Amino acid sequence: MKKAFWLAVLFLISVSLTVGGTPQAFAQGPKITLSYADYAAPGYDQIKYIEHFIKRIGEETKGRVEIKLYPAEQLVKSMQQYEALMQGTIDMCNITPAYYGGKIPLLMLTNESSYWEPADSVIITSRINKEISQIFAKDGIKYMGWSTEQPPVVTVGPKAFKSFDDYKGMKIRAPGKSAAVINKWGGTGVSIPAPDLYMAIQNKVVDGAFLSAGTLEGTRLWEVAPAVTTAITGGTPQLACMNMKKWNSLPDDVRKAFEKVNREMVPWAYHHAVEYNEGLDDMMKKNFKIYHLRTPEEHAKFVVAGKDVYSAPLLKKYGEPAQAMWNKILAAARECDEARAKGKTPPFFVN
Repeated sequence: MKKAFWLAVLFLISVSLTVGGTPQAFAQGPKITLSYADYAAPGYDQIKYIEHFIKRIGEETKGRVEIKLYPAEQLVKSMQQYEALMQGTIDMCNITPAYYGGKIPLLMLTNESSYWEPADSVIITSRINKEISQIFAKDGIKYMGWSTEQPPVVTVGPKAFKSFDDYKGMKIRAPGKSAAVINKWGGTGVSIPAPDLYMAIQNKVVDGAFLSAGTLEGTRLWEVAPAVTTAITGGTPQLACMNMKKWNSLPDDVRKAFEKVNREMVPWAYHHAVEYNEGLDDMMKKNFKIYHLRTPEEHAKFVVAGKDVYSAPLLKKYGEPAQAMWNKILAAARECDEARAKGKTPPFFVN
């Protein structure tokens, strides 16, 4: 009888340790502190993605991993994030492909947003997870498998931009390689970091800015420009990444916690982007003296003129690798369209 009793006790202890093993392991292990750098200031929508991610990592690791967010270029300037991540000066950040077209040219394909709807870039970047991971791995960077979305782009300035004539003689800021789009539309594209936009417009360094609606809200450009013009286009991604050496140094249980959260971030980010985009019109109408939503006819002209500004030269220069990635991107965009036509949520997929 005593033997049976002690066997039962040992069994219960074993079950208890098995069920509670992961939380105990996290609680007992040494604390890990990571830095997450971003150029956006508090108030930018993209910060909300990062804050949710940090919260979930803390929950999954029972507080063992603490990720400290450093917004507003506190650790590194926006155009220097890639090098800082490669070198391990920072542990994590969101990579904006448009800023680093020379270093990661194929990822500029994810900026051809006229081919998809808002929020779809979140799904598209999860569908080409393998390709993105291989590109970053060459530079010692770990792609986490999810992205925030820069909402649809708008043009801010002294007037509404209804036609190409409205861009003539205008210096318009655009992020990185996106300046080529402004040139196609008849203006002069100028590359200026987002945090410098407010002063650049206020001091007449540029006449206006071509930027995401999320960055617009964070920078409060309605205080220095009276008009905003928008159109129905997709958004572009910012890819969540970690320094590869830092990733490899993490204990197995911690990496598993990250992998779990990374996978759940894709649907969370998609639904967050959809919700945010639904309120954009109200935000712009409320804050700007002049708000112009391009008509379908106006929009079509701009799309034709600016379409393939990223993909065409990349497909020509890099051939099959670029075409293979582009085909996957277009396939994911089509699946998103087909799902919406049936009243369904587009399929999520993470390799």
